[in-house]
Amino acid sequence: MNAKNKINKDYRKDAYHEAGHAILADYFGLNWQEISIERSEDGTKDGHILADDFENKEENCLKCAAYLMAGLESAILFSGCDAGDAFAGASEDFKKLNEFCN
Repeated sequence: MNAKNKINKDYRKDAYHEAGHAILADYFGLNWQEISIERSEDGTKDGHILADDFENKEENCLKCAAYLMAGLESAILFSGCDAGDAFAGASEDFKKLNEFCN
């Protein structure tokens, strides 16, 4: 695989990951405005979705879990990446889920 194809494959995984979040945000009625995938100076990528947060932790823990894990599932199902790559890309989502539900 040449460098260009690897970069495109990496961005495709991130795009599906962020799209998974957007679909669940829309499904749960959260407002969202934009998705970005940026490469930092050290070469790592960071994807973000600018969306409202869930308000009530007790009532919305399962919705929040579904929303945060949708990125992981979407990357695995649609981008063709292996689960290890997808899990590595979801590390911030796991941290957010832990903070929200504890």
